[in-house]
Amino acid sequence: MSAEDGYRDTGLRWELRLYVAGRTEKSLRAIANLEKICADYLIADYHIKVIDLYEYPPLARDEQILGTPTLIRRLPLPMRRVIGDLSKIDRVLVGLDIVARVSRGIPHIPYPGESDPAHRRESIARVLTTRQIEILCLIAQSKTSKEIAAILEISPRTVDNHRSKIMASLGAKNIVELTRIAIQAGLVSD
Repeated sequence: MSAEDGYRDTGLRWELRLYVAGRTEKSLRAIANLEKICADYLIADYHIKVIDLYEYPPLARDEQILGTPTLIRRLPLPMRRVIGDLSKIDRVLVGLDIVARVSRGIPHIPYPGESDPAHRRESIARVLTTRQIEILCLIAQSKTSKEIAAILEISPRTVDNHRSKIMASLGAKNIVELTRIAIQAGLVSD
């Protein structure tokens, strides 16, 4: 994907390089698996570059590729590597630090740049609980923590904890970004 292909910069970008050795069954499977993982788990912009080491042999040495297929996540930092055909999704999610980033409260998610609100809602539903989606909607409606707490009959501190987890899960840096995400997903109207 490039700017000409409609690649958007929304602040969080995933840059992935998949090193393969020819058009083997294993290489093709790795490409397909990576595309599916990105579409299913990344809400942020992502860019996949597939590099055939048969065409560019010096890159194997430069990038210290010991086996193929090898996936390198160049952005967000730190760089991460996953070796294999990427068929074990749970290992790829951990290897790319997608799952761990959520649990540690670091932005991570995923968006292939689609404008379809239904796809965005599905992506959000995969990473947020029903309660977190309720809170996201209320945040997007400019409700304070105290107001949300009163509406949902929970404590303001619980609201604040949920808000922090929502922001981390969706890769939002502030309330404005959370509101934008909720509007783009069709969870609230602007």
